[in-house]
Amino acid sequence: MTQLQTTGQGGRMLTAALLAAVMLLSGARAAVPVATRGAASAPASQPAGAVAYQPGVSIDWSARQVLIAGEVVLRSGDLELFACAAGTKEHESIVRVHARPLHIYQALGLLGFEPGHPPYYDNILKQVVPGTGERLEISVRWTEDGRTQTVPIQQWMYDKQRKAAPGPIDWVFAGSVPTEDGQIFADLEGTVLCVVDFDGAIIAVGASHSASNADLWLAANTERIPPAATPVTLIVEAARLRLVFHVDRFGRLQLSGQPASLRQFIEAARQGGDKATGVLQYDPAVPDIRVRELAAALRQAGLSEVSSEPMAAAGAAAATQRTQVEEEGLAILQTLADISRQLPSALDALARSARDKYRTLSERAAAAGQAAAGAARAFGSGQGPATQPRVMP
Repeated sequence: MTQLQTTGQGGRMLTAALLAAVMLLSGARAAVPVATRGAASAPASQPAGAVAYQPGVSIDWSARQVLIAGEVVLRSGDLELFACAAGTKEHESIVRVHARPLHIYQALGLLGFEPGHPPYYDNILKQVVPGTGERLEISVRWTEDGRTQTVPIQQWMYDKQRKAAPGPIDWVFAGSVPTEDGQIFADLEGTVLCVVDFDGAIIAVGASHSASNADLWLAANTERIPPAATPVTLIVEAARLRLVFHVDRFGRLQLSGQPASLRQFIEAARQGGDKATGVLQYDPAVPDIRVRELAAALRQAGLSEVSSEPMAAAGAAAATQRTQVEEEGLAILQTLADISRQLPSALDALARSARDKYRTLSERAAAAGQAAAGAARAFGSGQGPATQPRVMP
């Protein structure tokens, strides 16, 4: 990715200001200021259903959704994007959209979504700063065999490390960056909806993922993707509140990284209500029945959706954070358990050893008694009664 020199909040504000200025001065056919957002941008009377905004882009004002037309172009292989613009990155994207990236950006701004910044390399920190922006949810809709289906786009992807569909992904309205000729980088690079670090992304993942071929983390989930050239619609909307719950290997509960009780779990779910979703992340050592019980309790509290997923090894270790005392306690418990299992056989062995030693001592005592008796008989028959010792005068 490009190593952007701009860093920090001041740099991001400068980038946003430049982008707004470029859009206003460009004289483009749909030169809606990028920074435009909120109710003032919406029509005075909001029409029902989706309304065409620009070719390939519609806005549903009442549902607060941006609808993007596209088609399936890839069904297998590693991914750098989920969706790209035509003639750009079709070899590493599942969907090609039929819209200009700038118009997608503007439609999101008109609905009031707040852009942040795409991922960039910070030359001071010497690391990638992940993309930021308002959190989004993205679904894909298509018709197959006469049935219309709509699923989260995650279901069309495969997490290579987890060997399963990825869990919930934090999509963010990153916003791309301006070019000198009145465009945005996404117009040139096709980076509409990215799953790795592209500094021109309009929509990005809120965590850093390398674009190196050796490190690509997602692949196309072939079994879930309809045939190539299938028309699709991407539905972009505000993300629902997402509560993340953790259960470590000791069964301890955490909410937002802090220790919590089951009552706090339930209260958080109740406050989130049917407009919130929950993710129950658990250490693989936690029994399945415990995971199911907790997920059921969160659903009963009112969450609209609860998914459960095992934590990766690194995440499980971070969530557990065992102390030395806990480690020593586990070692003691293990030792006691081993002793408990071995105690019956150990007692039997001890009893057998005592019996053997008693038998050996008894045999030796009997033999010694017989030897003493024989010696006494022999002494009495050969020398007569014992003589008295002489007393010296």
